[in-house]
Amino acid sequence: PKFEDDPRSEIFLHQQSGETIKVRLRVSVAESIHGVTRTIQYPRVRHGRRETASAVVNVPANSRPGESITLHGQGSEGFVDGDLLVVIATTSEGSFRREGDTLIYNAAVDVVDMLLHMPLVINHPRGEQIKVAITDIPKVGSPYLVKGQGCVKGESDMVILFEFSESKLTREQTLLVACLLYT
Repeated sequence: PKFEDDPRSEIFLHQQSGETIKVRLRVSVAESIHGVTRTIQYPRVRHGRRETASAVVNVPANSRPGESITLHGQGSEGFVDGDLLVVIATTSEGSFRREGDTLIYNAAVDVVDMLLHMPLVINHPRGEQIKVAITDIPKVGSPYLVKGQGCVKGESDMVILFEFSESKLTREQTLLVACLLYT
């Protein structure tokens, strides 16, 4: 019988397989939405020696944190070379962070603008500018849901968390605003 057909060959191959190497690749929120190509360096064993290798990783558009990309044969050497497992980690970007396909935006909003119902203009990581009309005064830290404006347009949502910045108001105006917001 051929080596591949021998049931013992699977055991032999398993014992002689090179090590799978797991690395984390940090990408920005925008890169996770649009996709990005990166060259990474990582340690591996080849010819019995430790070396630094490099690999080109194509992160596809709409990659979620925790997803992995497998580069076959890029791990440590063996009868069958091990794989390189690249795990995607999304870093916060300014006021944005990503949780799955949901986009979280921390908005610092001027109190007077909020009272006047001025639209919130957001430079979205997708590369577009969106305007969000806030009709009710939200509570500090409470989530405000914007349907269809998450990481995948039309399919996921954005959550806005408000923080109010202080306007240049007189002491009396500040007290009036505080009475409006907290009563």
